[in-house]
Amino acid sequence: MPYYDYKTVNFDKIVTVWHPVDTDVEIWGQVCFIAQVPMGKIPYDEPVQKYLSAVEIIKTTSNSELREKGFTKLVKRDEGVFENVTASENESRYMLSDDPTTLPNLANKVPD
Repeated sequence: MPYYDYKTVNFDKIVTVWHPVDTDVEIWGQVCFIAQVPMGKIPYDEPVQKYLSAVEIIKTTSNSELREKGFTKLVKRDEGVFENVTASENESRYMLSDDPTTLPNLANKVPD
């Protein structure tokens, strides 16, 4: 479902709501009901104009992209065992909670 911005004609108030395309919204009272916001001092029957909001784009980041940018991603594999899916060649692939030598070397990743 898309997001819509509704702007009052006479009061310059904008509210963003999320609803199906086929929902007809023409007045401020309907906008407030859908958005679950108080009407304030704007009359219930105040006309509104509908605008399509900016589209949200989500881009996933791969483990190799995270590694290149200096991030460490740990995935829990067992109780006290984490896999470092962004491990470099000189880092341990698995981090064990009771073995400090398996911790990622953050000093090599984060410059001062």
